[in-house]
Amino acid sequence: MNQSASNSPPGQNLMRKEWLRQDIPHAAKMWQVPFTSTWPSPFPITTLGANRFLLEVAKTCGQSTFIHAIGRLFDNYWTDPCVNPCDVSSLRASLPASFSETEFQEILTRSKSPEGKQALMQTTQEALDKGTFGLPYMVASRTTESGVSSEIMVFGSDRFDHLGWLLEQVSWNGPIVSKL
Repeated sequence: MNQSASNSPPGQNLMRKEWLRQDIPHAAKMWQVPFTSTWPSPFPITTLGANRFLLEVAKTCGQSTFIHAIGRLFDNYWTDPCVNPCDVSSLRASLPASFSETEFQEILTRSKSPEGKQALMQTTQEALDKGTFGLPYMVASRTTESGVSSEIMVFGSDRFDHLGWLLEQVSWNGPIVSKL
């Protein structure tokens, strides 16, 4: 996506990478999200395989399992000990209760197939067509009382409050689960 959008990941900009090393732990404390005591290694990682796997989970297992899998992979990468979700054995270890061994292998096989690869390319192209140029990039759909539908694009982790406002949340406390 970064290449197609003429963008580079923040970790490739040395000044921003140093800033991120300070900012991400601060954000984790603010949002009450666990964070590793050391920076994840390796960092950054190529998430292509994990994204294909997650897309297949979304297609075959439903939203609840998909959201759970994303959370587990995130937690296992950003907390101690850092587990690289791109390694197949680590991917499996991160999701022990989510799938049987047979289900896991079937999802993994489909994610590595030409169809699985094409599905991620198509999803990425759809995101680019909407104007995505990096992550987090969120699309909120809403319908007004008069029945007019619209999509609103929001970019950046510092814009979660904007997303809450756009979705007409009375009180937006960020992604702090205990306050939702």
